[in-house]
Amino acid sequence: MEGGTSQPVPRPLLGFAAAFAAGALLADRWGSPPVPLLAVLAALLLTAAVWWRARQPAAALFALLAAFALAGALRLLAVAHPPDPTHLAHLPTDWTPRRCRLAGRIAAPPEEPIPDAPGAGVPDRLVLRLEAERLACSPEAVPVTGGVRLALYEARGEYRTGDRVEGTFLLRRPRGTINPGGFDYRRFRQVQGVALEGWARETQAELAVEPVPGAWLHRAIAALRKRMLLRLQEAVSGEEGALLRAIVLGDRSGLSEATVTAFRDSGTYHILAISGLNVSLLAGAFLLLLRGVRVPARASAAAAVLLVVFYAALAGGSPSVIRAAVMTAAVLFALMLERQADLFNSLGLAALLLLAANPLSLFDAGFQLTFAATAAIAAVADRVPLTHLPRPARWLLLSLAVSAAATLGTLPILAVHFQRVSLSGVLANLLIVPLSGVLTALGMLEALALALHPAGIPGLADLLRLVAASQVGAARLFAALPLATLQVYPPTLLMIATYYGLALSLAVRSLTRWRLPLAGLLALVLLGQVAWKVWPPRASALTVTFLDVGEGDSILVEGSGGGLILVDGGGVYDDRFDVGDRIVVPYILSRWRSRLDLIVLTHPQPDHLNGLQAVLRRLTVAEVWESGIPSPAPAYRFLVETLRARGVPLRAVAAGATRRVGPDTELTVLHPPPNLFVPRRGSRASRVNNNSVVLLLRHRDQRLLLTGDIEAEAETHLVANGPLHPVMALKVPHHGSRTSSTAPFLDAIRPSIAVIQVGFANRFGHPHPDVLARLQAVGARVFRTDRHGAVRLLLDGDLLTVVPTVELPPE
Repeated sequence: MEGGTSQPVPRPLLGFAAAFAAGALLADRWGSPPVPLLAVLAALLLTAAVWWRARQPAAALFALLAAFALAGALRLLAVAHPPDPTHLAHLPTDWTPRRCRLAGRIAAPPEEPIPDAPGAGVPDRLVLRLEAERLACSPEAVPVTGGVRLALYEARGEYRTGDRVEGTFLLRRPRGTINPGGFDYRRFRQVQGVALEGWARETQAELAVEPVPGAWLHRAIAALRKRMLLRLQEAVSGEEGALLRAIVLGDRSGLSEATVTAFRDSGTYHILAISGLNVSLLAGAFLLLLRGVRVPARASAAAAVLLVVFYAALAGGSPSVIRAAVMTAAVLFALMLERQADLFNSLGLAALLLLAANPLSLFDAGFQLTFAATAAIAAVADRVPLTHLPRPARWLLLSLAVSAAATLGTLPILAVHFQRVSLSGVLANLLIVPLSGVLTALGMLEALALALHPAGIPGLADLLRLVAASQVGAARLFAALPLATLQVYPPTLLMIATYYGLALSLAVRSLTRWRLPLAGLLALVLLGQVAWKVWPPRASALTVTFLDVGEGDSILVEGSGGGLILVDGGGVYDDRFDVGDRIVVPYILSRWRSRLDLIVLTHPQPDHLNGLQAVLRRLTVAEVWESGIPSPAPAYRFLVETLRARGVPLRAVAAGATRRVGPDTELTVLHPPPNLFVPRRGSRASRVNNNSVVLLLRHRDQRLLLTGDIEAEAETHLVANGPLHPVMALKVPHHGSRTSSTAPFLDAIRPSIAVIQVGFANRFGHPHPDVLARLQAVGARVFRTDRHGAVRLLLDGDLLTVVPTVELPPE
């Protein structure tokens, strides 16, 4: 600044990055038309220049911060809503799966499992990331842009980065399940730039692969990466080799679930993704080597930047790798300018670059964890007075302080995304992080050597196996400690803001006089919010939430007196996705509840049963009701054995059983009859369905009917042995199958609201058009979890409020 009229602005890049992020967040929340924003942005920049010339730096800084906020908003709007009309993001929101001909270029190295790796997953499955060029869902092909993620099964062909691929795939928009506060799969793929997903068998896709001139560098790096991965697998196999490949080259395809769980529960999950630590260690070692041979500082830093870029490409270019490379490069640029690298300014520069490239990264858990941990470490590292201590003690205490800072800095983020925090991480990182550094440096050296010669460096593979085994063993040891990891309730946004405000009040030195009073006030505010969630005022309404669990059922009933009942747990027919662990338990925890007064398993089929395994593992359960029909399924055996071991009652219920849910609510079993129901015809599955537990919820004068998967014969039995009364709301039987929801049954209950729990674009064709027509004939408003996401019903007196997660007009 001219004239020395004011002090230089400290760490301006951090403030600019924060303003850019704030603008992006506001735009995501409320949106804004781009044209007025552009005009305001230009005016603010002009104002900043005028104030700067007038020697008003504070006013100029304010205008610049506002300009960066508006720039963040504009950038997010441009990425989330691409202006290009041919972008795949502009496909209609109800664009359902369809078979189309797609052409595009491979934009990243293919994701393929390493042969014989412990967690290799589906054999012969290849995942390609394409930048789309042309799409034909009808005889006419149209030009398109945007990212597509394709899964090829039984893949045998050679696919390289830069190649042009054309084939026929079953395509759909990323959808996932949609529940309040749940994992947003659509946003997850949007952050990755994926607008469509597709899959096909290679032999049926009619593929045409054409090498594209000019992509030789991409292909060379991808070929080198593949060779290094395969050679590493041959040299160091098993869990140790899988860990080595994950840390050195960012390939996590071989990691087993047990290993991932051990690192997660020990608080060292971050080392499984290439982080700033890995990249900075490589860059630091390279700098020392260059300085040792007397290469000038600027040239050394420039060469290290090139190394970082090369390593990021070699490691697969994942978001975590790019974040690590950008953060390391930001420090190296400071060295190139012959300035002392300020970690906060470097952090701000890295955040600005990453957010300018993709502002949706703000919503990525990895991005949040990386910057929260780095900022916490930077805030603590230069504030620990250790200069008077001997070097070993100084190193130990500084390591403890840094590890504790990273743990505290990321605690709310871990609680939000994973509902877990690790107490053993502070100690576990002291051992596991240095071992990670050894694996990174020596592993990369061995991988490069193996790429040149299959023998590699003599003895180094054995050393790497020993170090990796030590890491896995240490992770399992710390994960097994008492209270190593705690399940927690996810905090609200206000709680997170208060928490970080408290941390900031303690860290900012300029608040010397007000630091303790402000920190004390924020601590009381935080405790008050927690107390309000733990001991909320008693509600008068009955809340029934039909969770979106795909093609399955899971319903949470929250009584007006605080009682909590779960009807079914959802599930899939194999182990590829744990509905209970990923959807049901997180939703219950989001309600700040961890104890269920009752679980009702309507019938033991996978789409109702399998999710209950995670519920029993992670929550406290007082009692379980079932239909009385046993099942040979492993999930059912787990349920029976777990309940027996814990002394939890398992009761086969029949028509007439009742239970109070609250002062104004009663649960009554209407079906099956005491000696079970015997259908006249049908398979065993039909017998199980027709003996589903049917529940009637009475809340004051309102009735809600939960029907499991009963079919026509059970419905006829219920009508004949009634009386059935009109109900306010109906859980439509059997996901809207045509074998259920018969006209006489619907005429008897005449629901005002009908909720269908059904999977998006399911292969069964649910709900059947005839069922929808019959529901319409009795005047029911239909809500579907495949269209509306989770559906909540609030019954308060005579008032029924329907709250769908996705606001669409009901059918």
